[in-house]
Amino acid sequence: MEIFVGIVHNNERERLNYLRSELSKLQSSDFDFHIIEYGTQIEKAISTFSTLYKTFSVCAYTIKWAKYTNQRIIPKLKGELRTQTGFLLRGKARRDNLRRINVICDAVSRKHLALMETFLAGAAEYLIVLESDARLPDPIKFIESLKSLCLTQESDFPLWVSLVKRNLKSQGRLRGVQDSASGIITQTKPWSNTACAYLVNRALATLFVKQHSKQIYSEHLALPIDWLLNSTFLQLNQAELENGKYLEFSNGPVIHGSIHSSSSWTKGLI
Repeated sequence: MEIFVGIVHNNERERLNYLRSELSKLQSSDFDFHIIEYGTQIEKAISTFSTLYKTFSVCAYTIKWAKYTNQRIIPKLKGELRTQTGFLLRGKARRDNLRRINVICDAVSRKHLALMETFLAGAAEYLIVLESDARLPDPIKFIESLKSLCLTQESDFPLWVSLVKRNLKSQGRLRGVQDSASGIITQTKPWSNTACAYLVNRALATLFVKQHSKQIYSEHLALPIDWLLNSTFLQLNQAELENGKYLEFSNGPVIHGSIHSSSSWTKGLI
């Protein structure tokens, strides 16, 4: 079985050297790994209006997300507004930081979408996306996790798998059913834990690209990748997502490095 592995990065040498080394250890008679890197980062100049529009778009999705995850809307929205207005109202340096964050988030989202397009142009059945801060502490565990995921699925229906440990704060009141043997949790509703490390099949990648491919070539700002993935789940209708499987791990085979072991690129900007 062919699996397409895409690394999304911005030429961070130390992170890349680590990730390349760990991926070189992935050996299995069940899988043929095809690894590709997306490092070229096109950062475009954006106006204050674009920054404001993006800010209010995120706030609008915050309301939808609170409803989707059965969380209280006002506290969730207040938190997002506090973050966004804090940048906009505290001087030029803060506004420049927000603009810089938006530019980078836009570029990263376009890489993810372009990677999905490249994946769909080939013949691989599954796509694994790893951002440069992903950590694979145990390649053998990673392979075993893939076996439990990929060798038992029907390819005709959408498949989403978050490969990092579940984030209880982000999921709100969404619940899942956990398999005690594998630690795999079947989500009651599809949602993205993080874009640091995830797996999709061709059926779901097709829906993502169909929904957002215009943004690859658009002059408008793309949503940050976490929001972009979840906005897809919010916008797709029930029929398109029906019969799909949406999974996560109680303790995933990939570690989110920016949370647990390395610093985030936003350090110094927030």
